[in-house]
Amino acid sequence: MVLTSISEALPLVILEAQAAGLPCLATDAGACRELIEVGTDEGKNLECSGAVVPIADPEATAREAIRLLLDEWLWTQASAVGLRRVKRYYTLDAKFDSYRTIHDTAISTGYRED
Repeated sequence: MVLTSISEALPLVILEAQAAGLPCLATDAGACRELIEVGTDEGKNLECSGAVVPIADPEATAREAIRLLLDEWLWTQASAVGLRRVKRYYTLDAKFDSYRTIHDTAISTGYRED
C-alpha cells in the first residue's frame, strides 16, 4: 500500500492495509511514521511494517516501492510486523481500554466540565 499524502492525521488506510497483511509505504506526514515504525514506547522493539519517505520525493518513493516489491524477505517481514502491530495496539478492546483509562483518570483527579 502506498500513501503519498502531503498532509495527514492518523490515516486509517495504513491500519487497514496492515490488517490485510500488506506492507506500507508512506510519506512522512501526520502519524504515518508512527504507524509504520513505532506505535508506542512499548513498540520500539518491533521492526518496521514498511517504509517512510520524505514528502514530495518521487525518487525515494519509487526506490522504496521497488525495494519492498523485490525483496521477498523484507516484504514478508513487513507484512508480519504490520499484522502484529494491528492485533496488539488497534483492537476494539484496546480502544475501549484506552477510553476507560482516560475516563477513570478524569474521575479520580476530580475533572469537572463546567
